[in-house]
Amino acid sequence: MKPGIYFDLAWDDYAAIDAANNGSLSQIRRSPRHLRFAPPGDDTPSKRKGRLAHAAILEPLDVLRRYVVLPDFASDERNQTGDGRRSSARTAWVREQEQLFRVMQAEKLFVAQDELDMMLGMAAAVASVDAARDILQQAGRSEVTIVWQDHESGLLCKARIDRLGPQTIGDLKTCIDLRWFLHSYRDHGYYRQMAFYADGYAALTGHQLTPWIVAIERTPPYCVQVAPVHSDDLAQGRQEYRQLLAVYADCKRTDEWPGPPSPESWRLPDWARRGKDEVTHFVETDTEIVAI
Repeated sequence: MKPGIYFDLAWDDYAAIDAANNGSLSQIRRSPRHLRFAPPGDDTPSKRKGRLAHAAILEPLDVLRRYVVLPDFASDERNQTGDGRRSSARTAWVREQEQLFRVMQAEKLFVAQDELDMMLGMAAAVASVDAARDILQQAGRSEVTIVWQDHESGLLCKARIDRLGPQTIGDLKTCIDLRWFLHSYRDHGYYRQMAFYADGYAALTGHQLTPWIVAIERTPPYCVQVAPVHSDDLAQGRQEYRQLLAVYADCKRTDEWPGPPSPESWRLPDWARRGKDEVTHFVETDTEIVAI
């Protein structure tokens, strides 16, 4: 794939581009060996919800056109057993109706009712917040692929921008609880990701856009927070991704992919010495936030 800006590129085609991206930099940050042996991304309920949220929020007018819920034919009063009794089981009639419905809706993607409710609720929540709507749903293009050559490392790089606006790069993040979003912002390196995206776009166009993050909860009432990434964080993120790209380039040159270095000794980190009452590390699962 040559350097450039690509609209309407399918996700599978983007994933097939052999280039460094934010995900590979996150693996390198663990260790080069983690990147070398990284398995294909497993699908999880959290990832599925994230994909559906992106689809609904970035292209809200397409939700009902592209997605459909399979009706509960088993609860239909016409569902009867062979001897004419009312049934709530998945009878031959139910299977026939389901098959017919799937044929009629073959161009759509099937989702559960709670998933469709989430999509519509999140899209409405973003649309109700002026700043979030301006960043993610107004002028611009969604799911834009950029490919560029990093001149310092020599690596081909790629990124998938959620929403590319005239003056902004908009990125959508979903979470369970906005109170803990700053932990994800730090631990997942969102500030580094946005510096990487902004610099990649600037490398192609000469224009430095302002990165914004829109964070939204995945459960009602779908609260939203939106803000640009601070310039200090972008500077730190730029320093971090450049260091990681340099390591990546060296590993590719030498074909050596070391694991994380061993410590001089095993010792509790400073935050653990302060006691459990001051725990500051959290892990977000599919259903809850867990302090560790």
